[in-house]
Amino acid sequence: MIYSNIASTKHISSRHAHEKWAARSAVEIEAALGLASQDEVYGFLLYLMTKNSMIAKLYVKARRYAEELLSRADLEKDRMHANDSRHCGHRILGQIALLADDIETAKAHLIASAEVGELGESGVLCSFGPNMVLAQDLLLRGEKEVVLRYLSRCSTFWVHGAENLKHWADQIEYGVLPDFRGNLHY
Repeated sequence: MIYSNIASTKHISSRHAHEKWAARSAVEIEAALGLASQDEVYGFLLYLMTKNSMIAKLYVKARRYAEELLSRADLEKDRMHANDSRHCGHRILGQIALLADDIETAKAHLIASAEVGELGESGVLCSFGPNMVLAQDLLLRGEKEVVLRYLSRCSTFWVHGAENLKHWADQIEYGVLPDFRGNLHY
């Protein structure tokens, strides 16, 4: 499989600015987490903290918060939030596993991130679709089959994105790295 790397100077500088913003946000969100009770606000802040810690490359914090996010997901009263939490938690833990060259664990987390249960029509995953960062990282390591399984599982909840999922799967089959666009940022 041949995938082209489309990283340009503009993307790299933009990513650096995004990392700095995420690091500043992480400090503020972590302070708010310390003040929040264990309610819905805490769950939402935990979700934001997990994502921002990963973007800011605060990997120890990202792992800790992703694990807490997953442990709280089953306790969530709001099923849509619980599913978003599961998807985010597994994606982050998969990315961290990949950083440690633990491809098998990363693959398991990718598949688990798509096993989110039933979603309501207004769920983030149902509306905007899955985050594709871990899938892209695995593709860059030649893990085509697991990403195709992931896309297939995502079709169970991202009905509105069926065309995107099929297009991406076709591109992967032909050895082309898909342009996941906004799905690299959700």
